[in-house]
Amino acid sequence: MASASIRRRETKTGPRWHVRYRLGGRAYPLQYGGAFPTLREAKIRRDLIAGELAARRNPALLLEAMTATSVVRTIVTVSEWGERFLTSRIDIDENTRKNYASALKKINATFGDRDPRTITASEVAEWIALLAETRKPGTLTQYLIAFRLLLEHADIDPNPARDPRVKLPKHVREEPVPPTAEHREAILEAMGPKGRLLFVTVEQGALGS
Repeated sequence: MASASIRRRETKTGPRWHVRYRLGGRAYPLQYGGAFPTLREAKIRRDLIAGELAARRNPALLLEAMTATSVVRTIVTVSEWGERFLTSRIDIDENTRKNYASALKKINATFGDRDPRTITASEVAEWIALLAETRKPGTLTQYLIAFRLLLEHADIDPNPARDPRVKLPKHVREEPVPPTAEHREAILEAMGPKGRLLFVTVEQGALGS
């Protein structure tokens, strides 16, 4: 069943009221209906959206028309939000700052000129999957954490980088490969008599426990 709701979110400048809606039941994703400094404004927007849903119309069409006829609003891009986010993090050390900066550079390569409100969970999931071809799981985790924090700083709710559809590859531990017989012989040849005795003793398990 289609629905519209309001969610309160605390920010450094005070509470913000986010309006969200679904075009159907829980199988439908949450849609962004706007964020407001007062509950009264949020209720007006929620009721407007609820009316569209009751009439079996997509509220996004009305919201888009309202935006088109209102005063042109300057879009703050992902790249700009990244700079604001990094500047605001006065609580981190220099190494963490460098890690964030590296992650933001990779994020900007794909999403830098985008309005963060238009980014979808599917796009984030596809971005991670593409990077997984050349990046280690630990590096991807750092990228995704930075992206989540950036979008939270931009007041994006729901946060597409936190969507359960965004998956990280599993860490695969490589099994150690024992040296071959040829390698062992080469090692023994390079050792002196005492070294050979110690090597053979350890290899056979006498000192391995």
